[in-house]
Amino acid sequence: MDTSKEYIKMCQRSQLPWHPSVGDWAYSERDGVSCLDAIILALAEATPFGKNGARIKADHVPLFLQDQLQEMVRNGRSANGLLCMAENFRKTSVDCIVAWCKDDIGEYFTMEKFWLMLVMDWLHKKQWDGEKWTIH
Repeated sequence: MDTSKEYIKMCQRSQLPWHPSVGDWAYSERDGVSCLDAIILALAEATPFGKNGARIKADHVPLFLQDQLQEMVRNGRSANGLLCMAENFRKTSVDCIVAWCKDDIGEYFTMEKFWLMLVMDWLHKKQWDGEKWTIH
């Protein structure tokens, strides 16, 4: 699971819909202290709606897992649409990796970052510029 500052920023600025459930990862800061583990524990012990005193708040940033991002791409696509997606996968993936390496951000490249870049590119026509998602 990618918990780098870069990935947190990418997820936060993606504005992708998130419906918290047990096992999800989220990030929050309270008084300047990272609270990643506290959110995971709260999700494991309670529903996202606040039972047992745990609440998921608007300032929590979802840290999407690779399988969640893949589901976003696959969701609602027919078999023909998935085939078309597979044909474009190689070109888009190479473009994403080249763009990432060219920027020389200095953080390691993870599959979560890769799939988030694909989701944003394929579904929203946006690319990460190191600070924000921009329409291309």
